[in-house]
Amino acid sequence: MTERPVIAITGSKGKTTTKEMVASVLNQQWHVFKSFQNGNCPYFTEKYKTEINATHEAIVLEYGLTKYQPDDIKKSCELIKPNIGIITNIGKEALGCFAGSIKNIAMAKSELIKGMNSNGVLLLNGDDENSKLLEFGGFKGDVIYVGAKTQSVDYRASHLEYTDEGMVFEVALNNHLHIFQIPLWGEHNVINALFAIAIGDRLGLSVAQLKKGLSEFEKPPHRMGVHRVGGVTLIDDTFNVSVEAMKAAIDVLSAVGKGQKIAVLGSIAWLGDYSIHEHRAIGEYLANKNIDYLYTFDDAKKPLGNAEEIGKRAIECGFSADRVLHLSDRKALHKALLTRKIQSTDIYLFKGANGLRMDVSVQYFKNYLHFLDITIQKQSILHRFKKMVEQFPNQVAIHSLNYKWSYQNLNKEINKIANALLQRQIKVKRVVLLMKHDAPMIAAMLAVLKVNALYVPLDKNTSHPRLVKIINDINPDLMIVDCTTFILAKTLFENIPVLIEDELSKDYRECSILCTSESNAYILYTSGTTNHPKGVLQNHLNLLHYNRVYSNSLQIAHFDKVSIMLSFAYDSAVMDIYVALLNGATLYPFSINENGIEPCIQFVKNNSISIFHTTPTVFRVLVHASSFCSDWMSVRMVVLGGEVARKHDFLLYKKFFPDGCRFINGYGPTEATVCMQYVIDKTTEVENEFLPLGYPVKNTEIILLNMGNESGEIVIECPHVALRYWNDEVLSRQKFYYENGKRFYKTGDLGKRLENGMIDYKGRMDHQVKIRGDKIILTEIEEILLRDKRIKGVVVLAEEHNHDLILVAYYVADHVLVFESVDENLIAFQQWPALFVKVTHIPFTANGKVDRKKLFLNEIHRTYSEAHFYF
Repeated sequence: MTERPVIAITGSKGKTTTKEMVASVLNQQWHVFKSFQNGNCPYFTEKYKTEINATHEAIVLEYGLTKYQPDDIKKSCELIKPNIGIITNIGKEALGCFAGSIKNIAMAKSELIKGMNSNGVLLLNGDDENSKLLEFGGFKGDVIYVGAKTQSVDYRASHLEYTDEGMVFEVALNNHLHIFQIPLWGEHNVINALFAIAIGDRLGLSVAQLKKGLSEFEKPPHRMGVHRVGGVTLIDDTFNVSVEAMKAAIDVLSAVGKGQKIAVLGSIAWLGDYSIHEHRAIGEYLANKNIDYLYTFDDAKKPLGNAEEIGKRAIECGFSADRVLHLSDRKALHKALLTRKIQSTDIYLFKGANGLRMDVSVQYFKNYLHFLDITIQKQSILHRFKKMVEQFPNQVAIHSLNYKWSYQNLNKEINKIANALLQRQIKVKRVVLLMKHDAPMIAAMLAVLKVNALYVPLDKNTSHPRLVKIINDINPDLMIVDCTTFILAKTLFENIPVLIEDELSKDYRECSILCTSESNAYILYTSGTTNHPKGVLQNHLNLLHYNRVYSNSLQIAHFDKVSIMLSFAYDSAVMDIYVALLNGATLYPFSINENGIEPCIQFVKNNSISIFHTTPTVFRVLVHASSFCSDWMSVRMVVLGGEVARKHDFLLYKKFFPDGCRFINGYGPTEATVCMQYVIDKTTEVENEFLPLGYPVKNTEIILLNMGNESGEIVIECPHVALRYWNDEVLSRQKFYYENGKRFYKTGDLGKRLENGMIDYKGRMDHQVKIRGDKIILTEIEEILLRDKRIKGVVVLAEEHNHDLILVAYYVADHVLVFESVDENLIAFQQWPALFVKVTHIPFTANGKVDRKKLFLNEIHRTYSEAHFYF
């Protein structure tokens, strides 16, 4: 063929996989343009037409049907006319949209034959009886058949064998048998590979090029993907499903491995009046296969089909009734899967219609098994991280403005720092980290943990008095800094040994993991806006628990991209760092303080961030500064925490973020990182001004002390709350306690239990609030203001202003005062009042306490002309 190959692929199943295989084979010799993922409707074809240029030596496209319009393939052919066509098969795809007629489906697929070059090359599946229904019209070119069962085909696969890594088979080329290997299971995938072999051979590629292309093609996600966790095998074939695809997946489950086979099957969509019949046919097919357990699933909120009929028919055909279970709620499905005794050799197949999001269940189960494996073995954070390095060595672990490290490279940097720590003459137990917001800081955290020490992260922008107080409280053995913080460190702490990360020798030797699940992990300092910062101590096991909970709620996978925008010294950073690095995902550090708002928006967009976590205040600022919804199109999960989220935040999410994106309002003090979550989507109705804190997470109970009208102090019951406060036994005994063998933490927050079981936030018992993630005790701000001799009385409140939470200081003085500077004892700008209001007097209640409600409701004399912002 002298003209440029333009290859179009259609069929009832296997289009995207075949496209990837063909493109990978041709890419061994030519510069290839291929269609994006499964973008196969005329809309995408028109877009591809503008992107294809003279540098592309071959074009590989997928043509499909959108909303099952009968002329979609015809329109695509008119836009880009192929000279090579592939029809993978003709099956019961959306049978209800074609009046139940396979012939009608074949006619729709025949548009490829009629629309391509009539003198081109057409490739068909010789094993597919329904391909005989295709209409060739005026096609005059060559027709090539491939197959594995039929003898009289042009390219035939024989001696098919399932291996741990995929399929091995033989193909005769030029009268010689050649062994091929593909990294996917299933006879249907061998047929897909045959199409790639036939085209490559026809276009003159060598056998070596064919083999290499098939061995390294980009496997489409959720199409016969295999995950192995602690011996358990999960087959993720959840992208979509037709009747034939469901049967092919059942064949794979029946054929692989020696353990128990568990099929988790959702319904098939778009079968219309034929749905019950076709689902029952699958049940009959499954009953005669080597399957041990059957779980069927149909979401009661979004009913798509008749999955329950699969099990009913299977039982009628002899399948054991006590091994069949139908679920109509995802949580119930997950509970059922986890209730069954899991064996290390089990093999699970997940398959169902796209709308059922069976991939969510795969990820949930995978995360559960990962952390179950770690917990059973009593391993540490570093043992979990080691598994990620082994599983994803070349995957990008951290990608910032300055660094792009793979898991392998990150592991080298960790070893470099760990070796430097081990070479110290004294045993290092407590290490302070004072570094810029970037990858080396994260490497230092993991290195400290690896040598069985604990780390204390500090923010270089924190006030000097607070830094000194923390250092004095910790009494560290060592401080790790970088070139940007060295001078600050030596200015503040002369007598503490210092390691400069940038100047360490490149000793990348793998060092042993010395920590265990019981080892201390870190101390984070919270509260104490003036004199008494509190150090919260956590160990590896607690962190693994919170990471497991957060991983499951995010349904995180290795292809996710996780933002980390808030300081490493705060609890939110713990969530972001470990949820990414303990799941093989990519972490994207970015400092808004140092780089600004607009660059942050561009950073999210340019790097296709999928998990966006910040405080409500920062969220509002970023979204309001954004001009386009396209800035956030990659985000699939918005996570807010650290302060009260409002209905306004939810409305911003609905307006700017894609339809498939979900929203989490999280609650968890530093002492109990993740303990309640409210997970919603765009269909959720939000009526109240403030969003509920949500439901308790796994292994956590919420108790409301001194309950009146179902409200009281929020007390967290969980075995994984913080160990204690560092160097403060009195406060530790007040806040943490055991009762009947259970561990509790008294938060000081007030909550009310709603009728649906969720907890609503009702403020702080001690007038403490959170702004941009910082805890602020209002009485301490008042104490500082009263040092000004001009002030006769003052009350500080947190009030809403332009959808943001600010501090307002109501003061009594002889005249309007001007406050020229922020007190240095306050660790951040947001802890200083933004608005000062002169009032005639401070109102009191009958019992002599300040009547804060009257201040807030403006029921005393004040003049707004005398109010001014401190900005």
